[in-house]
Amino acid sequence: MKIKARLTIGIGLLFLMILLLSLISGGYVYQLKADTTNILKANYNTLEYGRNMLLALDDVSTDTTALVAFSRNLQDQQKNVTEPGEKKQHNV
Repeated sequence: MKIKARLTIGIGLLFLMILLLSLISGGYVYQLKADTTNILKANYNTLEYGRNMLLALDDVSTDTTALVAFSRNLQDQQKNVTEPGEKKQHNV
């Protein structure tokens, strides 16, 4: 086999490896984007539930439904698990 053929095969294999690694890394970036979107959504919900609970606590002395609103938002927040193992930390 001539040196030109060996170089062509070697460079071709390197090109295929680069292409394969690019596709794999693109898949990981896409998966990371989806995970980040879900985490941001859950964190936004956490902020919303916290704000609603604070507002309900402010209205407890004047409104009897404030305790119901507080309890509902607290239950929603406890169901809002963002990361694996987070539920175990809340139950301690």
